[in-house]
Amino acid sequence: MKTLILIDFQSYYLLGVPEEKRKELIENVTKISRVFMVNNWPIIVVYFDSSYNDNYIIQEMEDILKYENAIFVTKHRCDGSEQILDQIDLHKWPLNVVVCGVYGNECVQETVNGLAERDRKIQINVLEDCIWPNSLAIDPDNEDKIEIHHQSELVIV
Repeated sequence: MKTLILIDFQSYYLLGVPEEKRKELIENVTKISRVFMVNNWPIIVVYFDSSYNDNYIIQEMEDILKYENAIFVTKHRCDGSEQILDQIDLHKWPLNVVVCGVYGNECVQETVNGLAERDRKIQINVLEDCIWPNSLAIDPDNEDKIEIHHQSELVIV
């Protein structure tokens, strides 16, 4: 079992994603989300709380709103690792996580590096075809905790 982390899938943040890439990103993330929901595995939706965000998650992924094993957490800066680890600890969810998100070069990057720095037992799987842009920079001190995969390469067990 793994824990899925979805970062900043809010309409405002997807405005800058080219239409073709946006469609592919949403399809990929929706596919992996469904795998987690079918298996009743936890999903943590991390959203940035600010005045220009009108929702927790985009319309195409609203089925997660009804999923009983999903938690929604607010972050007030790019790094949401503290809020994520609080929920993982509270619910005793797996420290083997799969990360998808918008702004791979900012919020996803900072959160992934933050998770690795805050909890050395964590294993992080970033799906490069489920982040945008996929220009994630990994801190060299965290390389042993973070793996980059293509969605089809990830073994879900």
